[in-house]
Amino acid sequence: MPYVVLSRKWRPLSFDDIVAQEHVTATLKNAIASSRIAHAYLFSGPRGVGKTTIARILAKALNCVEGPTPNPCNKCTACKEITRGVSLDVLEIDGASNRGIDEVRDLRENVRYAPSQSRYKIYYIDEVHMLTTPAFNALLKTLEEPPARVVFIFATTQPQNIPLTVLSRCQRFDFKRIPIAEIIKRLQFMASQEAVEIDNDSLLLIAKKADGAMRDAESLLDQVIAFGDSKISSHTVENLLGLVERQFFFDLIDAVTQKDSRRGLDLVEKVIEDGRDVGEIVRGLLEHLRDLLFAKISGGMKSIEASEGDKLTYQTQAENFSEEDLLRMIKIVSDLEASINRAFHPRLKLEIAVIRLIKLDSTVLLNELLERFSRLEGRFRGETFQISEERASLPLFEDRPEQIEPQKKVTVELPKQVQEATVKPADLEVNLENVRQHWPQIVDAVKREKMSLGALLSHAVPAELSGNILQLSFKKEENFSAKKVEKNAHIVEKAAEEMFTTPLKIRCVIVNSEEKPVSTKAPLEELYQKEPLLRSVVEIFDGEIIG
Repeated sequence: MPYVVLSRKWRPLSFDDIVAQEHVTATLKNAIASSRIAHAYLFSGPRGVGKTTIARILAKALNCVEGPTPNPCNKCTACKEITRGVSLDVLEIDGASNRGIDEVRDLRENVRYAPSQSRYKIYYIDEVHMLTTPAFNALLKTLEEPPARVVFIFATTQPQNIPLTVLSRCQRFDFKRIPIAEIIKRLQFMASQEAVEIDNDSLLLIAKKADGAMRDAESLLDQVIAFGDSKISSHTVENLLGLVERQFFFDLIDAVTQKDSRRGLDLVEKVIEDGRDVGEIVRGLLEHLRDLLFAKISGGMKSIEASEGDKLTYQTQAENFSEEDLLRMIKIVSDLEASINRAFHPRLKLEIAVIRLIKLDSTVLLNELLERFSRLEGRFRGETFQISEERASLPLFEDRPEQIEPQKKVTVELPKQVQEATVKPADLEVNLENVRQHWPQIVDAVKREKMSLGALLSHAVPAELSGNILQLSFKKEENFSAKKVEKNAHIVEKAAEEMFTTPLKIRCVIVNSEEKPVSTKAPLEELYQKEPLLRSVVEIFDGEIIG
C-alpha cells in the first residue's frame, strides 16, 4: 500500500476535528441544523488553515445519507467518495488553471443538470481570485440565482482581488492563522499515533517554523520523522530545517552586553560556517529581541513561546537593557531584514549590524539630561532646588545622591539678583523710540501667532506715533504686504499690547521709492533681522549684540 503523507492521512473528517476555526465551524453547523443553507460560500485566509478541509466536510454534511446533518457519518458511500475526492457531484476546480471565460461557460452549462447520485451538486473552486474579469462576469448571474440543489464554495488567499459583485453574492468566512499551542497539540496527537518519540522543544520549533499553517507543520513533521526515525530531538530539527540554535542568540546578546566585538563576529562566523542562512539568522535575531522586549514589559512573559528555562534566561538578559535600548536594537535589525535579500554581500551587512548593536550606547531620556544639568547648575549657583519627574534617574555625581520624588512638577528657585533684573513688558512706556527698539520682538510674537503675517510685517518700519496710533511705512513695491498687515491689524495690535502699557492702533502707509523710509535700526540690528543664522546663534547662546 503506497505511503500517505500525514497531512492527508490525518485530515479532519468532521467539524469537531477542525483546529482553531470554531467561528466558522459553529456557524456552518448551526446553518445546517436549521436548514439555512446558502447557495454560495467564500472561504478566505492564509494557506494551510483548513479551507479545503472544511469545504469537503460541508459537502459531506449536505450529501450524507443521514443528512443534511452537522455530523456526517463518514461511513456511507457519499461520505467515502467525497473523502477520497472521487464524487461525481462534488467537483473541485483549480481556479489558477481554469481561469478563462470558456471554462466558466462550461460550468454554467453543467450547472443545469441535476445531481447524479447525491442530494446537492457542489462546485468547489480553489484560488478563485485567479479567475479573469470576463470569467467573473460570466459567473455572476448563475452565482446569484443557481438552480436548486447547487452550492458554490470558493476558497482564496487574496480576497481583496475578488470583485465586489461576487463578494456580495456569497457568505464570507475569514479563516485565521492557527496558534502555536494548537499546532503543538495536534502534532503531539499525530506523533503518538505514529509511535514517534519527539520532545516539546522540537514541536515548538516546527510550530514556529510553520507560521500559523497546520499543513506546513504536518509536512515539516513528516520530513523530520523521515530524517530522525522514531526518536527526534531539537538538535535534529534544527539541523534538518536549517534553523539557528536559540543558544546562539543568547550568546550574541551576551556579547552585546559585554561590548565584545570580537566575540560577536566569531559567533556570526561560526553559525554561517555551520551552513545557516543569513536571512534565517536575521529573522531569528529579530524574534529574539522581540522576546527580550516582552520580557521587559510587565505581563509580557506569557507572549514568549519558549521553555521555562529559556524564559528565565530572557528575563536575566532583559535586565541589562532598557525598553528604549531594545526598541533601537529592533529598528537596526528590522532595517537589516528589509535590505538583506537585495544585498550583494548579506554576510557583510549582518556583521556590520552586529557591530552596531555592540557599539550602541545606552539610551538617555531627555528629562534625565535636563535633571542632571539642573543639578549641575544648582551646584555652581549654590542654590537650593527640587526637581522631580515621573521617571527617576541616577544623580550626576555619585558622592551626593538625591532622592527623586515621582509625579511632582519641576521647581527651580532663581537667585534674587536674577529675579530683580527681570523686566516686565508692561513696564515699557509707549513712545516711538521704545516701539522701534522692541519692534523685532513684536514681529517675532506675530510670527508665533501667524508665520506668514510675521514675514510680511518684517518689511514694515515704525514711522510715526500719534497718540495711540502707530503708523507703519511700506515701500511702494510692498503694497501687498501693507494690505495684508492692515487686514490682520488686530493680531499686530494684540502683540503690541502685550509689550506696552497703552494699546496701539495700527495704520499702514506706502512711501515712494524716491523717499527713503525712516530707518530706526543700527547696522547690526538690521543684519540681525535679515540673517536667520545670526538670530539662531544669539537665541541659542542667550546673547546680545553690543556693537
